[in-house]
Amino acid sequence: MAINLFINCHLEELFTVLVMKTLILLLNFETGFNNLILIKIGACSAKRRLEKRQAFMLIMQYKMCNREVEKQKKRFAVLEKQQNIYAIFDFKKQKKLPRKKQ
Repeated sequence: MAINLFINCHLEELFTVLVMKTLILLLNFETGFNNLILIKIGACSAKRRLEKRQAFMLIMQYKMCNREVEKQKKRFAVLEKQQNIYAIFDFKKQKKLPRKKQ
């Protein structure tokens, strides 16, 4: 079973995404699991701004769920749909694979 953490941020809040990526990277090394993290960056999420408390809650949920998760294959892709960008990152390698053609 894969656990994907959905982080909704406004395009102007990329710094928050960077902070979350760093925190999740540390959690991955701490727990030893190879989970894929899905970060959604889009204009439609402008209404919901990621605050420090929300970020902390997401991290705590991730830590709690991660204890029951089996290791999974490391793969990710980037899909562009309309104004939204969906990116699944593999924090162990810290790079993006080539985009898949639709």
